[in-house]
Parts: sequence; C-alpha cells; structure tokens
Amino acid sequence: MIGEMNLPLLALTVLLSGGIREAAAQTFWLEGWTYRRALKVVWTRDNFPVPPVAVVNFCGPASLEGTDIRIVDAGGQVVPHWVVSVNSGNVYQVAFSPQGENYFLYYGNPQASQSDTSFQPQRGLLLEVYPRQGWECHTWEKAREVIEKSRQSGLLARSFHPRIWDGSNPLGLEKDVVRIYTGYFYSQQPETLVFATSSAGASFVMVDDRLVAAWPGWHGPVPFVRPEQSGAIDLKPGLHRLTYYHIGRPGQEMAVAAVARAQEKHFQVIPEKFFLPLARVETGPVEKINSSLAADFSWENTHYLYREQWDLITFRFQESSCSTAKIVSREWEFGDGQKGAGETVIHTYLQSGLYPVTLKVRDVNGKTDSVTMKVKVQPDPLKLNLPGRPPAEYLEEFQSYDLAGCSLKDLRRLAGIFISYDARELALKVYQEMLRRNLSVEEKDQTSLVAARLASAGKDYLRAENLYREMLGQNWRPEICLELGQVLFLRGDLAAATEQYQKIVKMGEKVPAALKRRAQLYLADILREKGDFSAARKEYERLTETKLFEMRSGYHARNVLDALKNRDASTALERLNAWAEELPAVKLRGHWSVLFARANLLRRDYQSAWHELDLFLRGCQEKDNPYLVWALSLAAEAQEGLGNRVRAEEYYRRIIKEYPHHQLASVAADRLKSP
Repeated sequence: MIGEMNLPLLALTVLLSGGIREAAAQTFWLEGWTYRRALKVVWTRDNFPVPPVAVVNFCGPASLEGTDIRIVDAGGQVVPHWVVSVNSGNVYQVAFSPQGENYFLYYGNPQASQSDTSFQPQRGLLLEVYPRQGWECHTWEKAREVIEKSRQSGLLARSFHPRIWDGSNPLGLEKDVVRIYTGYFYSQQPETLVFATSSAGASFVMVDDRLVAAWPGWHGPVPFVRPEQSGAIDLKPGLHRLTYYHIGRPGQEMAVAAVARAQEKHFQVIPEKFFLPLARVETGPVEKINSSLAADFSWENTHYLYREQWDLITFRFQESSCSTAKIVSREWEFGDGQKGAGETVIHTYLQSGLYPVTLKVRDVNGKTDSVTMKVKVQPDPLKLNLPGRPPAEYLEEFQSYDLAGCSLKDLRRLAGIFISYDARELALKVYQEMLRRNLSVEEKDQTSLVAARLASAGKDYLRAENLYREMLGQNWRPEICLELGQVLFLRGDLAAATEQYQKIVKMGEKVPAALKRRAQLYLADILREKGDFSAARKEYERLTETKLFEMRSGYHARNVLDALKNRDASTALERLNAWAEELPAVKLRGHWSVLFARANLLRRDYQSAWHELDLFLRGCQEKDNPYLVWALSLAAEAQEGLGNRVRAEEYYRRIIKEYPHHQLASVAADRLKSP
C-alpha cells in the first residue's frame, strides 16, 4: 500500500532535550571552517526500506552556491549531503541521510570547493522551477521539448514542498516558468491507483517515467477533474517515483495533482503523507571558532505594497547572536545606505534585489563581532495577500532615512513616494539632495522630472508645463508627452491636452503599445469631460477586454477597498487608476466613481470627489443603477466639504424623493435637520 497506510512503526521518537548542547560541547572543529551549528535529528523511524532523509533550513554567511557547507557526524566524519536551495541569498536548505541523532553543520570557508560527498534523496516531494523556454504544449511530445529546453536554461529555485497544490509559483515571483515536482512513495502490495491533474496551463503526471494523466495545451482551471485528465496505473510492491510537470504563464499558474484508489469514486488532492516522510532537524545557536561572541541574525518579509512605479518591501530583522557575556549594542547596515539599531528592527526596501546586510554586536566587556549576509529582498511568494503598512508608518520610516546614503535611484523613488502621499515638503528635501549630486546629463533630466511632478502635485501647473516642455525640447519622449498631457488636462486646457495625446497615437508602432493605449484612454476621458458621454462610452468599451471582466473588476475593487480600510487614500487612487487603465469601461458603471470619490474624500479633496461624481451622475444611462444613490450621498458630502450647503441639500432631497426606502434616505433626512 502507499505511504499513508497504517503500518507498524518502530516506536522510537527522538526527543530534543539536552542533545544539542551536549553535541556543541565537543572540542572537535573542522579545520578551515569559521562557523558551525549543532544539529539534532528529530524523527520517527519507519520500516520503509528506503534510506532516511533529514532536511535542515538555516541562514548564515556561507558561499552563495553553498560549496562550503558540510554535514559532519559526531565522530568528525563528513557525511553525504545535498545543498537543495539555490538563488536564495544566504538562506539554505540541506538534505542528508542520518544514521544517528547528533550532527554538526559547518560553513564559512571561502577556500572550500564543492564537497565530493553527494546524496540524492528518495523521499518527500521536491519542487524545481525553471524559466519557460518555448510555447507549444498541446501534446506531451511538444511539452517535453519545452521542458527539456527550460531545464537547459538554468534552475531558478528548488526546495522540498508539501503538496502539489499551488495557485502560483511558490518559490519566486517569476510567472513564465516550468515547475517540476518529484516525489517518492512506497507500495507494500500490488495496487491500482488513479492519478489526475487540474491546472491552468499544461500539466502532466508521470509515475516511474510512464505518462499516467495529462491536460495539455493553454487553458484555464476547472474546480473538478474530467475523465480525460486522469489515468490509472497498476503498481507493484516497492518504491515509486511520481513526477508532475506544469507549464505556466501569467494568469495560468494553478497546479493540482489528485489521487484515488481504483475502486473509489472521488479524488483527493495528494496529501503530504502520501510521500515518504522526511526527518525534521533542530538547529542549535551559531558558534564561531575561537570566539566567545558570534553575531547572527534571521529575517522575514512582513509587509509588501506594490505601487505603479515602485515596490515597498518591508523586512523584520531579528538578532540571534551567541555570547557568553551580555550583549549591549546592536548596529545594523541594511545594504542600501541605511542603518538601524536594536535587537529587532524593521526596514523597508524601495526595490527588489540582493542586499548585503551587516550586524555588528558588542558585549558588556567591549568585545565586538560582526556578520554580513546576503538577503534576497522580494515579496515572500509563500505569504498570500501580504499586507501593506499604514501610510503614516511608511512616511515616519522614510522621513528618518539618511538621504546622503541613498543611491540616486532610491532618491527618485523616495521623491515619488512622498509626492504620491502629498508629503511635498519631504519630497522637496529629496529633490534638494539630488541637486547636490554630481549628475550626468541623463540624471539631470531625471531630476527635472522629479521637479515637474513636484510642481504638478502642488498644482503649480504652469511651472510643471514649462519643465515638461523643456525636457521635450531636448529629447522628445512619449512618456514625458503623456505627463505633459495630464498636466494640461488638470489645468483645464483640453485642446492642448488632446494635441499631446494625439501625437502619441499618431506615432503608431514607434511608441510602446501600453503608452499608446493610455493616450487613447485619456482622449476618451477628454470626451467624457466635455460631456460627450456617448462617444466616451464607445471608446471605453472599444478599449475594454470583456473576457473575465467581472472577475478582474472584482479583483481591482478588493485591492482598492483594502487600501481604503487602511485609510491609505494615495494607494487607493493608484489602484483605481490601474483598474481604469485595464478596464476603462468601469468608469461607466458607478462602482469605480463611488470608490474614487471615497478616496478623495478621505484625503479631503472635495472638488475632485464631486467632479467625478457629477460626471457619473450626468452620464449614467441606467436609472436603476445601484450606485446612483451612493453617488448622490457622496456628492452631498463633497459639497458640504466645499461649503456649499444649499447644493448639498439638493442632493439630500433627491435621495429622499427617488429612493424613499433606501437606508441612505434616513441619513439624508437627518442631514437636512442638522444645522
């Protein structure tokens, strides 16, 4: 039977007590290595005739390829092991086959070459991710060509994984990938099993190199298994290998493998216990050769906020040094020019990358030690819906940044963030720091762009226009032309804005398709602004992909609502713009307009809120539109904010007249009674 069956076990469970401390007390030290950790294997022995596999996860200043990592037994002998993880900075996963309980993990030897002790585990489930090379996957033969080419292009990531049940790439942000899951299971007696796949994108299930189930081609997911997506296989007693291939692209990333016994009617997602179990490993504190103080730390991604032009990626760093004396000082350098202090520190990076993070510690006796580790900064793919931080927290942290330590790219990002959060005084300080740098011609141009955006954010549209025109005079660029058009639109010069947008459209294929489409959308906005709602509607609908409209619209709406719940009006407006750019017809339906007004009311921009609601109210053709009453209520709130009480009362009376049974009618009546 397969590995999940109830089999007699050797009832020996190794408990972690003083074992790690006892192991660490041994005097042997592998020559040439700087660091080590004591390991304690915590396992339940089983009677499968397959070598056991233990997996240890740790972070430390080993070589990025892990060539200096060694597993050593209690007798000082290097045991066969395998560095599983790749491309993860100084974070490692190592597998080895334990025979006892006590081991040492050594690392930190720049002169060490790759270990000649190899180990290939035949337990658990391993996931490998490769960049997809190729497109045709409508048959297994074509898909196999894509898989082989992808393998040859180089491994992106690898790790042991619990199940084949993923909605996206769980090991990274890459979307165009081939995922290969390889798992081992054991049959105690002959049995027929049925395997199935459900996926978005092509997927294939193989057992012992025999194709059992397949769903080839590019397609979306379904929440069930069709007969043609499944297949049966007769298994002999012994060890078996299951391989699941998934070929994906953005929007087609779901992969699920299921199993059923031949006599069963229902599939279940292959459970973790189906595969032969792995032994867990407890790690002791870091030790450093000939030192009573060893600096050490760990980290995790805690918050993530995606904005149109930047990523805000927040990490928590936790000091975990080992010392015989009390540690009294902890100083951090985060690798991007910023510093911190404390046992636990929070730091937000402005872009993804591999950063050298340094911790320096000092004990009560004045002894110091430091350690530097490469931290891969990216949103954690295993944490779904990672939240952003409140705007006030971001601004407080960024305000404390040492601007002199920032790169020019980070300064531009900071300026953009401050502008988007209406913190123009902080943005001005960043701009002034940029001017102090020895700038190239290109960098001066980028600095002028910051100045233009600052002027626009401060509603100094004439100065912004002059700066944009000066940049265009030196080097015409469609993205600058687009921003100039937006400034002209905001100052009410619709004819001049139209001229800029049409320049981009007329360039045809000479400009990026995304910029051309945005120019077309802005031309539709001008039609709407002029009151030509019929022509605007026609353009919005022409530029809107109707496939999956409701699903995509719901996704954007949830993102906006999340930002509004966090009282982050700037992020809400950013996401509203992304929503309207992808699905411009949403501006005709009311939901977008209501949320746009809410975001502007939150930032007390009553004029912008009312203006959008007025456009929607005048252009809405459906008298039973469910958002009309909410638009009227918010329009009244905006008029009150503008000090136009009489106009607000007109909206309240309209609500009472046209929607007498709606919950907002009683609210309107109360507002009319209030002084």
